[in-house]
Amino acid sequence: MTSHRAVRRLIPVFVVMASAALAPAAQAGVFDVFSPTGSLIDARADASSTRLTGGKVLIAGGAGSSGSSLASAELYNPVTGLFTRTGSLSTPREYATSTLLLNGKVLFAGGSIPGGGLASAELYDPAAGVFTTTGSLTDGRRYATSTLLRNGKVLIVGGENGSGDLASAELFDPATGLFTTTGRLAQARRTATSTLLPNGKVLVVGGSAGKGALASAELYDPATGSFTTTGSLNTARQSPTTTRLTNGKILLAGGTSSAVALASAELYDPARAVFTVTGSLSTPRAGATSALLPNGKVLIAGGFGSEELASAELYNPATGVFAATGSLSIARSDATSALLPNGKVLVAGGVNSNGALRLASAELYTPTPAKPGKPAVKWSLNKKKRVVTATVNTVSGVTYKLTAKLGHKTKAGRCKVKGAKAICALAPGKGKWAFSVTPSNAGGNGPANVKAIKL
Repeated sequence: MTSHRAVRRLIPVFVVMASAALAPAAQAGVFDVFSPTGSLIDARADASSTRLTGGKVLIAGGAGSSGSSLASAELYNPVTGLFTRTGSLSTPREYATSTLLLNGKVLFAGGSIPGGGLASAELYDPAAGVFTTTGSLTDGRRYATSTLLRNGKVLIVGGENGSGDLASAELFDPATGLFTTTGRLAQARRTATSTLLPNGKVLVVGGSAGKGALASAELYDPATGSFTTTGSLNTARQSPTTTRLTNGKILLAGGTSSAVALASAELYDPARAVFTVTGSLSTPRAGATSALLPNGKVLIAGGFGSEELASAELYNPATGVFAATGSLSIARSDATSALLPNGKVLVAGGVNSNGALRLASAELYTPTPAKPGKPAVKWSLNKKKRVVTATVNTVSGVTYKLTAKLGHKTKAGRCKVKGAKAICALAPGKGKWAFSVTPSNAGGNGPANVKAIKL
């Protein structure tokens, strides 16, 4: 995440020592609260975080306790609640973009060097636990945005290179490992946000140019490789939290304008290409983290106003209102966050004490569980072995069970989670069985997907 207070780099910094022991987990059945988890090995802020296909979270780079850029990287394991070291970046970098590719690798591109931006890029391979260099950006850049397109390529947009703000954009092709230029922005911008829309286009909005925040927004069309202007923000802002809601609209909240933290929030409607004002944050904040929760609400945590914040808020798309929720145990901004497979949210690192203190601590937010809906299931039958397989598109925080009933007989199958899918298999024997996949969470069971199959 991009820092809004680069002057912090001039302030002497100290490190918060990592706790060797894990704090107790949140009490079962207690929701909408933060609880401590294992600490980072290296205190860091402005790092890049990516949830890997297997569910672990990769946190790499950022600014360390001395204020200099880091090359180290760590993996958070949601099962153990611990961070462990993994391979290091070839080049120390902060403000880099990180993107999970379709092949499971992670692209790190650009980032900050004194007086400018990096052009180098690296790929992290979770299977090997190492970073390897790949093709370089055409333009060195920091404070850029990155978006994974439907075709598997990565769009890198804007940023700054030390000489000025950039209007250029590039595409990374995982098949070749190369970057190539694509269409240019109508407005050069840094610290903007970019989001993939349901129609496959990319919304690039806000940011800053020169000394001022921007209200303009643009759409990138992968089919034409060009940008076109779209509706403007009601309030110019840079580095707001940006979240794509389950209804396809984009929520932009907070950020800064004229060096002042904002409380206002807006929704972008892709169908009408307009921004509309929605409820405001209870507290003006910038440098916060955000996550779309399994229950459809949006968590916005930490950040800073006049100082770092421990408070957090939930946005309810149904009402358009923000409401306070449990607070962080430590006030922090410029942290990283990631939604975990179990539906909890990891918030790690960041800064405190007006930017003078890099943090190693991490916390988990436990939301109210989603109400499970009827699962989307793809059924298949191996007639020779009489095995029925149900493949489920999973929802974070929801578990699934496969059962088969024939008269008074009931048999249960086994489900294995692979990425965003749960694969359940069962061979109950001969007969016409009623197979059902039932979702469940801490709040109870949901509606089942039922299919009759004759074996």
